Amino acid sequence: MKKIIIFTLLCLLLNSCFSYKNIDLDKEEFNLNTIFRITKTDNEKKKGKLHSLNDSLIVLERKPGEKHTVFKGNIQQIQKRKFSLAKTIALPVGITAVVTAVTVSALANWSISLDGY
Repeated sequence: MKKIIIFTLLCLLLNSCFSYKNIDLDKEEFNLNTIFRITKTDNEKKKGKLHSLNDSLIVLERKPGEKHTVFKGNIQQIQKRKFSLAKTIALPVGITAVVTAVTVSALANWSISLDGY
């Protein structure tokens, strides 16, 4: 029972509230401090907030002071982080419902025999 509770708490704490949406580099409007995930042509992945952008470069900031410069010509895929309300609500509710059903089922089948007394 203790393992089930710990597993449930970990699932609730580690659920994802965000998803990434593929965007077109030429058509999308870029806002500073928006979080992007970039896959380069050599399959190297970079993730961070948009720090600056010009005709040939995108600069992402992962941590304060840690910047990644990516040439636009080297970008295979670019994704914009998007808040997902459905994931935020559905995952914890679903996990809680399953754990509650399992617990109720386990307790319903549990009985104490007092025949020996």
